[in-house]
Amino acid sequence: WRLVRRVTTNLLASRAVEPATQVLCRGVRSLNIRYFDGYSWQDEWDSAAYEDTLPAAVELDLQVEYQQHGATAEPVLRRLTASFALPCGVSLQQESGQI
Repeated sequence: WRLVRRVTTNLLASRAVEPATQVLCRGVRSLNIRYFDGYSWQDEWDSAAYEDTLPAAVELDLQVEYQQHGATAEPVLRRLTASFALPCGVSLQQESGQI
C-alpha cells in the first residue's frame, strides 16, 4: 500500500483535470488520524459542527512495513505516532476576543 497526495492546481478549470499524484510513503500497513477539539480526541472532523474551524491539533498514527535491502527475513514494521498543534485552529470568536 502507498500513501499518496493528489494535487489539483487549477480549481477553476473549464474541464476536469486529472490531479497530479505524489507518493508520500510506500509499504503503509495502517494510517489513523485523530483530531483534538480542545477537550478530547475525535476520530472524525466535520468543520461545520465546530463553527467552520480547524481542530486545535491532529494526531497521526502511521505503521509502515519495509524489507531491509538484501535481507531475506520477514519485513520490518515501524510505527510513528505524532501530534501536531494547528496554530490556525482557533474559532472566529476567539480571534475577535469574544471569548
